[in-house]
Amino acid sequence: MLSTDEKKWVTEAIQEYFYNERGEELGLIAAQNFLEFMTDKVAPIVYNRAIRDVKQTVLSQLESIDEAVEVLMKPVR
Repeated sequence: MLSTDEKKWVTEAIQEYFYNERGEELGLIAAQNFLEFMTDKVAPIVYNRAIRDVKQTVLSQLESIDEAVEVLMKPVR
C-alpha cells in the first residue's frame, strides 16, 4: 500500500487533475475516496497485467539462455 506521504501526494495530484482537466474543485475527502476506488478496483488489474508482462519477459529470457547453453554443448561420440 501507499505510504502516508504517497497518499498525500496522489490525493493532491488527483485534485490538481480534476481542476486542470475538468475545471472542478475536488475536495479532500472526494479525492481520497477516488484514490481508494482506484486502489481497490483498478490497481489490481494493472498489477496483474504487469505480472503477466514480467512473466512473459522472464520466459523469453530463459528461452534465450537455454539456446545459448545448447550452443556450448560438446558433441558426444
